[in-house]
Amino acid sequence: MTNLSLQIVMGRRKRKKRGFPVGVLVGFDEQVIHIWKIFSESVKKYDQIPLERKWKNATEKDRYHFYEDLLNILRDLIERGLKSIFLVSPQGKNWSVGFRTHLEKHHRWLIGSRGNNQASFGQISGKARSYNEVRYLLEQETTKEIIKKTTSQEAYFLIKELEKSINSNNPNIKVLYGLREIEDVIYEGGKRDDSVSDKLDYLLLTDEFLENHKQKNRVYRLKQIANNKGITTKIISEESPAGERIAQFGGIMSFKTVGYF
Repeated sequence: MTNLSLQIVMGRRKRKKRGFPVGVLVGFDEQVIHIWKIFSESVKKYDQIPLERKWKNATEKDRYHFYEDLLNILRDLIERGLKSIFLVSPQGKNWSVGFRTHLEKHHRWLIGSRGNNQASFGQISGKARSYNEVRYLLEQETTKEIIKKTTSQEAYFLIKELEKSINSNNPNIKVLYGLREIEDVIYEGGKRDDSVSDKLDYLLLTDEFLENHKQKNRVYRLKQIANNKGITTKIISEESPAGERIAQFGGIMSFKTVGYF
């Protein structure tokens, strides 16, 4: 994974580099749940949930509603392709563990599913109430290892889906590799025609392909238009087993999942 130090780019005319999406960080606090979007070069506050009662005063029914409110926010992010979820609680508190237990009891589809909705969860000890706290947390080696493990698990699920598509005999299952071939399909019909999302579910790129391509702007344009047309785009570390598999096809692939047929 590329730099997670989240250094601020200084200079009047310089813009802070956001980087590619990594996942979602959920910070459990005494009376607020903070939701952050994590990128390879930055972090951005997404939402927060004020709690009517502190955790220590919450009934079982209260906790159920807290977790359901959180899930309603996460569901939208997961559907948009952010499937690595990092749960953060202060040391000695079991609030994030309680959320995992809630999912296992009421939403097995999210953690035990074999379909496209399955998400990967990592547990982190610390505080994530403010930008500075999140930045500090992401700089810790233990956090980096948890992020690496969690995102690698998500990538593993994607590669399993890719292999099913590659081995499918269904003519409706498209598997494309090569920048030009993928561009031809995604750009078909113009920028506003999103019917291509019926043909393709995922666009996968390795971080090395994205950062080192001689026509980087061309690759970023494809990535943006694919997103706009409803195709989930994922950047995967080439050092991971999943990244090595994508690199075998040139570092970029797009495919339709078998589960939809």
